[in-house]
Amino acid sequence: MSAADDVSLLTRQQVEERCAISRSQIYKRMELGEFPRPVYVGAAARWRSDEVAEWIGSLPRRGN
Repeated sequence: MSAADDVSLLTRQQVEERCAISRSQIYKRMELGEFPRPVYVGAAARWRSDEVAEWIGSLPRRGN
């Protein structure tokens, strides 16, 4: 099984929940080039789970 086999497509609501950001923040960050853009399945926007996970992993950690 390759890494690509672990990729799923997430709805906007799932992305909001995983990233703890609002719909407006998702689209604002996409416009700034700071968040992954969706792929489209028909007319439905979906985000690749691997790209969302990579974005989460890139967030800075707060020091103590």
